[in-house]
Amino acid sequence: MEVKKGRELQTELEYQKIQKQREEYAGEDCLTVVDGSHVVPIGRNHEYKSCLKFIIEQLTDDPNKFMVKGHFIDAEDMYGYLFESCNDENELKQFLEDYYDGMKMENYGRL
Repeated sequence: MEVKKGRELQTELEYQKIQKQREEYAGEDCLTVVDGSHVVPIGRNHEYKSCLKFIIEQLTDDPNKFMVKGHFIDAEDMYGYLFESCNDENELKQFLEDYYDGMKMENYGRL
């Protein structure tokens, strides 16, 4: 029997919590992202109607945290990317999939 250390156990429990939250949105036409320790849905019938709305909220809350999480070099790099991509929902969705553990929920749990 494998014994997990405190940090490993905490990480595993956090992962299970996020998976359970994602299951609530299974089959819906939305993108879910992980914000801290909770799942946020982005879609027509949810609080955030678009990826851009979610990103704006993240920038409002803490632009430095957003810059670090998005792996930007500096504020100029971050804002340059956002200005270039603000009208491209697919690009912003890909960004959230890469850096906010984004997952489309339409086919979640289906094989």
